[in-house]
Amino acid sequence: MNAPARGDRPARPGLRARAHALLAAPRTAPVLLGAWIVSRLLAVVALGGAPLADDALDYHRMALALLSGGRFEPDWPPGLPLYLALWYRLFGAHVWVGRLALAVLSVLSAGLLLVWVRRAAGVVAGNLAVLLLLCAPSQIVLAATPLTQVPAALLLLALAVATTGALARPTIGRALIVGALLGGAVLVRPSNLLLVVVVPIAIAYRTRRLWMALVPAVVLVLLVAGWTAEARHLTGRFVFINNANAQNLFYGNNPDTPLYRTWWFGSHKRGEPGVPETYLRRYEQVTALPPGERDHAFTQAALEHIKERPDLFIVRSLSRVRTFFAFDTFAGAQVIKEADTRTVTAFGLVALAEDGLCYLLVAALALLWLASAPPDEPERRAGLVAIGVTVLYALPYFASFSHPTYHFPIVPLLAAPAAFAGARGLRGVSLRPATPARRRLLWAAWAALLAIQLEWIAHMYSRV
Repeated sequence: MNAPARGDRPARPGLRARAHALLAAPRTAPVLLGAWIVSRLLAVVALGGAPLADDALDYHRMALALLSGGRFEPDWPPGLPLYLALWYRLFGAHVWVGRLALAVLSVLSAGLLLVWVRRAAGVVAGNLAVLLLLCAPSQIVLAATPLTQVPAALLLLALAVATTGALARPTIGRALIVGALLGGAVLVRPSNLLLVVVVPIAIAYRTRRLWMALVPAVVLVLLVAGWTAEARHLTGRFVFINNANAQNLFYGNNPDTPLYRTWWFGSHKRGEPGVPETYLRRYEQVTALPPGERDHAFTQAALEHIKERPDLFIVRSLSRVRTFFAFDTFAGAQVIKEADTRTVTAFGLVALAEDGLCYLLVAALALLWLASAPPDEPERRAGLVAIGVTVLYALPYFASFSHPTYHFPIVPLLAAPAAFAGARGLRGVSLRPATPARRRLLWAAWAALLAIQLEWIAHMYSRV
């Protein structure tokens, strides 16, 4: 038999086809989840018992105070400290235990994201969703840091999954789960109160079942009331979740708040360079009040300034929107902050670049999916729920203060529509928006996203 001519040989699959085949392979999901687990555990080992600082140290101390059973002021939301206290009780009150507790939540998020996206759009999309977040440095480092980003991300993702299921088939069980997740979300971050109000009403409206709003409301109230009773026992007075709920509003809305860096007073205190005396006088005037009166005083001070200068409120709010959607800098900034050689500094810059590229890819693909959302009902429902939860989570930060690290909990949500778009592209399905108006809006959104990143880079460079 004659050998086939060179031109008759079958063509090798293209890069897109090979990528699709790799993501569709049965072994890909276990490999991705294994890599996720290993990378997060390596972060726990690398950080180990390294001293905690700033907010992470405060959450650790609150967990220790809860363990002691004595009276104390709950200055921080209780969700994360309660979770840490459980781990400390079981395994000892060590810093590495707290880091491991957060890594477990991160792994749960990866598994939940994989299953949810696979159910909505297939194996390739599910694997791609995990792959998009697997190597982002901030995703890895925050998974080993006792902060609220990781638990908030898991709760929001679980809420999106439960909401998607409740919209498809409303049941009492799903209503109970939605209520429990909303309660957990608001105990981890009280800024999630907007989700608490809107999500049950939206589910009830779409399903035409009033009890789909009432059941979650009852569960939510019971959870918050349980903690409120405990807080009253600890302090001897009524406390709604934690002290200083209104403090962030004051940080972002007082006469000295920077027009772009609205988060600045959340991380800079007396004695640090650049903190104005006028701000300190206002702040210390409020903190000198009894704890039960501070929330009202902070709120009044912020609202008075907003009424006096609504123009500055608008400028700052636009800045808050832009900084919220800038790329993550947590991991790279931590490395650069501790750098003692050029090599370490270069490593931190690489981490910043990798975080920026990972985030840009997720956000750009999510916008592409939104502009060309398919008619497939499971995928469409899941994607729109993910974007809806994202918007409801983000809105309160546009009025108080924001920073790129605050968008961490919505990145896994955006990874779902991003993976939907990526999987469709790998299958060769057209992602071109159906109308010229949508195409123009998509290009405008991409341009705005890129401009936000460039502005953020310029801001970081100006501080070097």
